[in-house]
Amino acid sequence: MEEGESLEFKIRTISSENAKPVNQKVYWKKPGEHSFQSKNLEHLARGVYQLKLNAQEISLEGLEYYVEIKFENGDIKRFPASAPVINQYVTIMPEY
Repeated sequence: MEEGESLEFKIRTISSENAKPVNQKVYWKKPGEHSFQSKNLEHLARGVYQLKLNAQEISLEGLEYYVEIKFENGDIKRFPASAPVINQYVTIMPEY
């Protein structure tokens, strides 16, 4: 990402047994920090959700994030599957 840029997520949920999502969140933190911030995803249509993190919510060092969806049948799905131990990572490109 470039400095000052927002990060937009669009997530499609799929569940065995066609269970409905009941809680959908993105968790993020500054690299090296221990505690995550979180926001609920906004429902768009039939299993599709979105979220926008504004530039002010993103550290100049980048961010680590993961997505967690809880379903009505008790299933919890995360992306990446290794979250919250190993997460997705976004870096900020410096301006030259």
